[in-house]
Amino acid sequence: MASSKQLQIRGGRKERLLGSLLGKMMRGYAKLLRVEFIDRVGVSQKGEVQRPCIFALWHNRVMMAPQIHEYLGERQVTVLTSASKDGLILEKAVAQFGLKSVRGSSSRRAVAALIALKKIISQGDDICITPDGPRGPMYHLQSGVSKLAQITGALVLPVSVQYEHYWELRTWDHFRIPKPFSKVYLCIEAGLELTEGGDQDQFEEQLQHLMSAS
Repeated sequence: MASSKQLQIRGGRKERLLGSLLGKMMRGYAKLLRVEFIDRVGVSQKGEVQRPCIFALWHNRVMMAPQIHEYLGERQVTVLTSASKDGLILEKAVAQFGLKSVRGSSSRRAVAALIALKKIISQGDDICITPDGPRGPMYHLQSGVSKLAQITGALVLPVSVQYEHYWELRTWDHFRIPKPFSKVYLCIEAGLELTEGGDQDQFEEQLQHLMSAS
């Protein structure tokens, strides 16, 4: 059985304040970037795809998740953040952009998070996941996204994020921050779906291939 420590959602007043401040800084910083949005499947604004989707982007590009949401128009997106203190900071940061959050990860509260995400998709809303988070390895696709796709029938859309110029931090994921006035390319790639009883290994191989360009 999981320990109470593993099930705990961490964070307090300090993390909430830091997250809110970070979100405001991100809003201001975004105005310094030259963003080009490419939608290959028709999910932005009143696009062709109306069904719930799972947006997948690598952990070191998560800074651009709020920008993706702004291009999606009226679609409601919920972000999966970790149950750690860092997860609370991210939750409060993305809330500044109108994004909702669910706390949990493969290492903590995984089952509870999966149930919550399934409910959100059943209500017609979208999910945004970093499939190599929260601890990596970097660019390694974990099984959570395929499990969620299989039990919900949601379309999985890889999101490619490319920076013209960026700083790279010394973190496990080599987190990238675009430099001011840099060109940023946000591309929603062709989608994949995994039906009940489908080949999970083949699905994950295809998704890993599509995301490798990110």
